[in-house]
Amino acid sequence: MSLPVFITPDPARGELDGAEGRHAVTVKRIGVGERIMLVDGAGTAAEIAVAEIRGKDYLRGEVLGLTQVPKPTPRVTVVQA
Repeated sequence: MSLPVFITPDPARGELDGAEGRHAVTVKRIGVGERIMLVDGAGTAAEIAVAEIRGKDYLRGEVLGLTQVPKPTPRVTVVQA
């Protein structure tokens, strides 16, 4: 089973807050000890183990692994009219 994925500007920090943090903590009910994936949408991904949850919209974890996904080639652009 794949890990839950959340978007954050800096996955290497291992922190998630704001709307994404609220979704993780309140809606998905991610708990301490669970593993999740943080991505930035530009190719950086960090697998973290949740170590702390504060309130309803913040979690912090230990970074277990950091990967950089290369840009695909050939580049594809989709346009709809």
